[in-house]
Amino acid sequence: MIDEHEYEARMREALRPIEAPRGLEDRILAKAVARKRPSPILQWAAIAAALLIGAFGLMAWRSYQIEKQFRLAMNITSRKVTHIQHKLVIEIPLPNRSERQNNNEN
Repeated sequence: MIDEHEYEARMREALRPIEAPRGLEDRILAKAVARKRPSPILQWAAIAAALLIGAFGLMAWRSYQIEKQFRLAMNITSRKVTHIQHKLVIEIPLPNRSERQNNNEN
């Protein structure tokens, strides 16, 4: 088992600063400069694809909103028609059989 003093000594040795190899900075900078940017055609294609995806997304969202409004309108219409049918049945009763026969005889 390693005692505390030996552990600290090993850590100090492992973490001591070292000199960077000669020319490292120049090699890193040369690689950064040499790195090619994507071609302009590829950049424009990516922009066009993003715009198309956005346009189709907007169209799909708008279609959903229209469908939602249509379903609401149909729901309201259905409730109103049911309400009117209910009023017709209650407020305007159908003549009974004897009244129909009397009307037919006259």
